[in-house]
Amino acid sequence: MTRTSWVTIVGAFAVAAMGSYAVFVLAQGVGAPTPPASWLTHVFMAAVIALVFWRGRAVRRMVEGEDTSMTPLEAARVAMAAKTSAVVGSLLGGYFAAVILFVAGLPPAPARLDLLISALAGVALAVLMVVVGLVVERWCRVDPPEDENGVGAADPSAPSAA
Repeated sequence: MTRTSWVTIVGAFAVAAMGSYAVFVLAQGVGAPTPPASWLTHVFMAAVIALVFWRGRAVRRMVEGEDTSMTPLEAARVAMAAKTSAVVGSLLGGYFAAVILFVAGLPPAPARLDLLISALAGVALAVLMVVVGLVVERWCRVDPPEDENGVGAADPSAPSAA
């Protein structure tokens, strides 16, 4: 599994932000209500962040050779959850950023201030979700074993046996 690149993170954020904003503008044209930014979504995001971080620490202990109940299969699942967390956090961040931009362009109203605060909290949680996902993904990395020359098996600079 390759590490999640920043290009993927930024690209997912940009696509989600532009797509969401376009949908909001089109929906406003037909009289739809303002987009939602539910606090329940924030609770779910916080739970995912906590779970990925907690399981990631167990993988980190396993990789460092400390005593843990983590198995290699569970570690692989945590690595995939971390990667997913980073990408989904980026998508959610784009959505909440689009909500902020859209609501900021509307006439002021008390209900819109609550929506703006909720969207700001959503962006903050989305950034945290991306950061935790990328950090845990790095913790799940296991370096290849070294051969007798001290060179890693997957090292392209290693001399060939031929």
